[in-house]
Amino acid sequence: MLIDFIPENFIKVIDSVENFEEAVRSAGEILLDNGIIKESYIEKMIEVAKTQKYIVIAPHIAMPHARPEDGVIKNGMSMLYIKDGVDFGHSEHDPVKVVFALAGKSHDSHLELLSKLCEVLDEEVFVEELLNAESKEQIIELLSK
Repeated sequence: MLIDFIPENFIKVIDSVENFEEAVRSAGEILLDNGIIKESYIEKMIEVAKTQKYIVIAPHIAMPHARPEDGVIKNGMSMLYIKDGVDFGHSEHDPVKVVFALAGKSHDSHLELLSKLCEVLDEEVFVEELLNAESKEQIIELLSK
């Protein structure tokens, strides 16, 4: 269950953001507020998102992250759901509605978190339901399956 990796208080639903930088910052602030990362990690995630298109991992889904040495305190993942979506500059997968901010303390833990997320995102029905969610409660219920 994805809820094991993304606790309820690490999930935030908002109507809109101005741009992808604000989306990455908002998802990162969830991790920062919960002691997962340092402020420097958010800035690095934004920097990576500006230069690397692989941050958008699937239609309407982005996964900003940086390297463990960029300010990770402990493993964690947050989820920001943007109802109106936001452009990340990806020609095929914009607008992004779901932002999973990933912070791995080591390379191995980073890959483990990524693997768990990708495993769930391979399920088409799950992704469709996630992209059509209308509330935090619906998202929590979906992540708990």
